[in-house]
This record gives sequence, C-alpha cells and structure tokens, in this order.
Amino acid sequence: MVLVAQPSTYLLWRFFDVSIIFLSALSGPFAILLIPIAAICWRLHRSRWALLLMVCLAIGCFVQSVVILTAGTSRLKPALGATPELFAKILAGQVFLSTFLGQRGYGKIVSHSMTYSAVAVVIAGLGIAVIVYALLKGPLALQSFILYAALIFGAALISATAAWNILWMPGAAGRYWFIPMLAFVTSWIWLLCQQPRRWLQKVAIGGLAVMAIGIGLDWSHTALTDFSFPKYANQFEQATQGTRIIIPINPPGWAMELIK
Repeated sequence: MVLVAQPSTYLLWRFFDVSIIFLSALSGPFAILLIPIAAICWRLHRSRWALLLMVCLAIGCFVQSVVILTAGTSRLKPALGATPELFAKILAGQVFLSTFLGQRGYGKIVSHSMTYSAVAVVIAGLGIAVIVYALLKGPLALQSFILYAALIFGAALISATAAWNILWMPGAAGRYWFIPMLAFVTSWIWLLCQQPRRWLQKVAIGGLAVMAIGIGLDWSHTALTDFSFPKYANQFEQATQGTRIIIPINPPGWAMELIK
C-alpha cells in the first residue's frame, strides 16, 4: 500500500513510509517479491519518491537475500509432484472456495463430491476470469496487489515443504493462501463498485453474500487437545542427561523430541 499510495506532504509521514518499507524488507523473504511492484511504480511515476522507496526496499531485500543464502536450512524438500490437475485443485479449493465457503465449507464439498477434480477446473477457470478482469481493468493499486498475490502463490507452490497432493487438502498450509485470498476478496469488492456495469455489481453482491456462509462455518475453531504438558515438563526436568523425551503437541499426531 505504501508503494502505490500518494505520498504525504508531511515529512513525518514520509519518514514513517520509508521506515515501514525498510522494516518490511527485513521481516521476511516474501518482501523480495515487492521489488517488481516498486519498479513498476517508479517506471510509471518517474518520481524521486518512488525511486527512494524502491532503493530502500532493494537494500532491505539484499540483506534478506544474503541471510537466506548463507544461513542454510535443515528442512528436507520433498518431490512436489506438480500436475495441472493438482494446480487447479489447490487454486480452486485453497484460494477461491475457501474464500467464500471457509475451510469447513471447502472440506464438505471435497467429502461429498465424487468428481471434485472436474469441479475444481471449472471453479479455477471462473476465479481466474475474475482475477484477470480486475487485473486488466482495475486501478494500479489493485493490479499491484493481484500481481504480488500471484507471485506469493507461485513462490509458495515452488518452495513448499509438502507435496502438491497434500497442499490441496482442506486446512493444509493455510499461511500460504492468506494474501492470495485477500487479493481475491479485494477484486470482488472492486467489482461491487463498478457503477456503469450493473450486472457486475449484482454478480459481486451474490458472491460476497455467499461469503457469509463461510464466515458462519468457520466462526469457531475446535478446541486444542490437552496433552497434559506439565506431566511431560516434569518428566523432562527429572530425566538424566542424554535422555530422549517425546512430547505430543497439537495438531494430534505431531510431537517434539527433546534430548536432556
């Protein structure tokens, strides 16, 4: 938002904007994907302010990249097993259906549909049509947001720590889909504001009304399982050096292993 917003005339607010850009670039690797957005804004406006924001973002992203390349990781990267069918199922389910029907609603469709793959292709096509229309006709801020969300979605699929045949399942890797879902909702809200095209407004009203179903279904979350953590903490305290302790954690089926 800072990249595409009109710059303030107040020096304090400009300092705030620069600070936000720099801190965002240091906060995580996904800030690197903002570089194309900053470059587009500078290309369109050719202003010193846009150039300053792009330079600040680039400096922070350079530091972030150095850390990523030198820190190393012990995570194992599985074979993704990427296919067009799984791509459609992930996009349709995790981004489009979950936006309107929530995680539980999406799960109900999967569990009751014997032909979900075909349904996913249709839904993915309709959702992409909405996104492409907003990308072509929408303002720069919306276009930038959609582009950023698409880059995040692509990066998540490429760098995922789970295979695609797991990523499409309801509730899987929810952190990957938040920004793409937000961009999808924003596109529908933009459609709602299309005064000259009343039929688009009616479609947007219908789509956003369906979202109330998902909000209702996902309004509450199931309570976490009580694994009696104090018992395992006491067991760890009394264990001798070198003892291996397995402590179950949520969600059920997961555990952490500690060596005293």
